[in-house]
Amino acid sequence: IRDLLPQAGLLGLGTGYKSLGAIDDLYLTEWVYHGLVGLILFMTWQFGLIFTLQKIAKTTTDKTEKGIANGVKMGLIVMSVSGLHADTFYLIRPTEALSLLLGLVAARRALKS
Repeated sequence: IRDLLPQAGLLGLGTGYKSLGAIDDLYLTEWVYHGLVGLILFMTWQFGLIFTLQKIAKTTTDKTEKGIANGVKMGLIVMSVSGLHADTFYLIRPTEALSLLLGLVAARRALKS
């Protein structure tokens, strides 16, 4: 932290500067790779997805859609918290599954509109 963060600064040192797993914290890895700007954008994306899923769950009358939106929201929260000790969003399997589920929620919502 003392060596890399002062070097990373606002714009970071670039993706892959350190190999995956070299830093056991997704948020520190994001800061090192993409700087403070990238970290803020990444966290804004996470919160935006959570709030959107929450809105879908609150506004829908369909129990299936509500359950799926709440389930995906909880999965996203769990992945975000696990990022404190792992490179969760850089691992292909969990990110691939989460992206598929987020796409399904968005598609179902778009079909109903």
